Amino acid sequence: MSKGNRLSGQEQGFILGKRDEGKPIGAITRELQRSPSTVHNFLKDPEHYGTRKRPGRPRKLTDRGVRQVKKAAKQRGMSAFRVKSALNLSVSKRTVQRVLQSTPHL
Repeated sequence: MSKGNRLSGQEQGFILGKRDEGKPIGAITRELQRSPSTVHNFLKDPEHYGTRKRPGRPRKLTDRGVRQVKKAAKQRGMSAFRVKSALNLSVSKRTVQRVLQSTPHL
């Protein structure tokens, strides 16, 4: 589990440059003030660093779908069930309710 920020492009270039000079990982980490595991993980596969998919369940409603739900409820004053029916959404009524409840000004 990562707790810090990913390496920036500048930091990645710095690490690769120092590694080409023959510097050990310990020296690179002290200069960069990053953990040895971060530097080591980057050097294992620099081309694919930071490209792993994020874990978790995918969202049922896209950002566009959320905007449509909010807009329909705001303009027409519809209930969650009616919004779901009007927009022909393939999500549950409860999902639409959660979207509406997360909007403070509705």
